[in-house]
Amino acid sequence: MFCFLFQLLTILFLDTFLWLEISSLLDAIELEEALDVGYHAFDLVDKIVKELEEAHNLAEWDTFTDSFFVDMQKQEHIHEAQDLIGDLRQELRRFKTELADVNIEGDIQIEVDDFSEFADWFFDNIFTDWDIQEKIANSMTQADDTRSQVTATINLLKDMRDECMKQRIELEEELEEVVVGVL
Repeated sequence: MFCFLFQLLTILFLDTFLWLEISSLLDAIELEEALDVGYHAFDLVDKIVKELEEAHNLAEWDTFTDSFFVDMQKQEHIHEAQDLIGDLRQELRRFKTELADVNIEGDIQIEVDDFSEFADWFFDNIFTDWDIQEKIANSMTQADDTRSQVTATINLLKDMRDECMKQRIELEEELEEVVVGVL
């Protein structure tokens, strides 16, 4: 009878251990999915910052040169940044969903100024150039803030993943001790 109870307890322990192991593995998978989306969001916001930096540099040139070619290049970088911002907004929505899966509340957003392309082309003077420069600078600040938020969230996810892995190792060591003790 004692042997039967011992075997039953061993089976229950192993069953509990397997459930904990599966749960831990699922948590690790969810964390990796959230990290993947976070890394992609970071890459997008990084590209946005680079496009805005290029546009800002060209806007400074545009203030003093009044060159149609510089205007075109500047607008190209602004358009590319705006396209990337649309992609980033989608990715941030996905990131929010993945964060909810690992019980993190996240609401990272990016808000940028609207660039008045018509005024930049039609009223191409120092005042419109300054206005565009200011809007680009504000957008760069917003993008930097978003990048910082994404980075902080990625770091939190990494810490959670490391803790999850540590717990899995501890579970495996505990199981090994029990199995060795039974044998």
